[in-house]
Amino acid sequence: MTIAEHFVRRNSYGPTSPVVGERGARTRRAIVEGALDCFEQKGFHATSVEDIAAAVGISRAALYQYFENKEQLFGDLVETAGADLLRLIGRLGALGPTPMGFDNLHWWLGEWAWVQDKYRGVFLEWAVVDAPEVPPQTFMERFVGSASGRLSARLAANAGAPTGLDADDAAVALLGVLFRVNDFRQRGFLRGLTDDAVLAGVATAVQYALFPSTPASVISDHAAAELQENQARSTAEPAGVRAVGTASRVPRSPRPQPDPERFGSNARVLHTVERLLDAGATVFAARGYAAATVADIRGEAGVARGTFYRYFDDKEALLATLAEDCAVRLAALVALLDGVLAEGAPRSESLRAWLYEYVEFHRRYRSVLRAWTDQDLAGVAQTDLAFTVAVATVRTFDHALAGIERRHPFDVRVGSIMLLAMLESIPGYSMGADPLLTEDRVVDVLAAFIGRGLLDDRTGLSETSMLP
Repeated sequence: MTIAEHFVRRNSYGPTSPVVGERGARTRRAIVEGALDCFEQKGFHATSVEDIAAAVGISRAALYQYFENKEQLFGDLVETAGADLLRLIGRLGALGPTPMGFDNLHWWLGEWAWVQDKYRGVFLEWAVVDAPEVPPQTFMERFVGSASGRLSARLAANAGAPTGLDADDAAVALLGVLFRVNDFRQRGFLRGLTDDAVLAGVATAVQYALFPSTPASVISDHAAAELQENQARSTAEPAGVRAVGTASRVPRSPRPQPDPERFGSNARVLHTVERLLDAGATVFAARGYAAATVADIRGEAGVARGTFYRYFDDKEALLATLAEDCAVRLAALVALLDGVLAEGAPRSESLRAWLYEYVEFHRRYRSVLRAWTDQDLAGVAQTDLAFTVAVATVRTFDHALAGIERRHPFDVRVGSIMLLAMLESIPGYSMGADPLLTEDRVVDVLAAFIGRGLLDDRTGLSETSMLP
């Protein structure tokens, strides 16, 4: 049974193993803990049942008394982690532009980070359950739908001031940002910041995104010390990452796709290559790089086996071509954002225009961005390119955000991490049905979260309340 089949079969969150006695319960807990360690250290695909059994100190046969296979074990872990987060949503206290409102938000964000850390081995491998081609929905879509519905209700019930944001949109955006920021933190992409500084910066940005009228003293009384302490530290590269070059390694001008220097200028050939690239982007987005096959790509493109291998040696070569084009176009987009943010307030219209361009870009290269962010990568070259692009992007964001005047302490390193998290995660929820975001709504919520949370922009805000 695959992970996707496991989730399709299940109708609720919770463990699926049978009830056992006290000794059996202890053994089951040990298996779960051992599996978490293995998934964190080796990843889901590289972990075997034997690895888990060895970590626990039991035989493979003994493990099978509790779980059918590693897919069921991982599936139960994901459902348990999801259930813990759903329960946590119910504990979100009253929010608002007050010290108590900020306290409640700050505490809740810290608890969310704690749960994500508790199941680190699961969340680092979260993408393995995300298979959009499996009906009726992916686990991720079902979870986001359930969690965003609950969070939307809590936001609508607990909002203490007008925000001008729809509660459904705010909930989806907040979920995406929290998952991705904590994923960055777990992977060591902290840039010299402490966990407390990241939490303080995220809480501050979310507070202003939801409640732009919040007095600066509310933030100063709670988070300023941690932010100011970290502002004095020098910016560091992601911990544990070898040097992968600087922004100068990422090309700065767009080029035709497919590249005529590689594939020639024959219109028929270029059309075929473009079909293959489009098919690869579609299949990788639907199945993930690891699960996708050349046969899947050929089927999507409608070409023969020989046609595929005439232009690409394997699926890794196709992903590499997509990734190179993605890096070029992302660099060009990011460079434009620097100018957009430098315009000064009001900048909302130019920001929205840029966001529409970005959403279109995200749709085209979603499979590459997903491979980079989930580390579903093919070889060292792709890993190097992913980190090079990430480092170059946040450096540009640093420069763009540093020139903004704000009412409250703000560390641009946290802001850049949040901006990267928003751009990576929120558009990914824009392809499904309600309550997931449509293209127009994703631009609206991105503009609000970036403008209010990162730029301290209060111009043109609606005074309508947060709606359920």
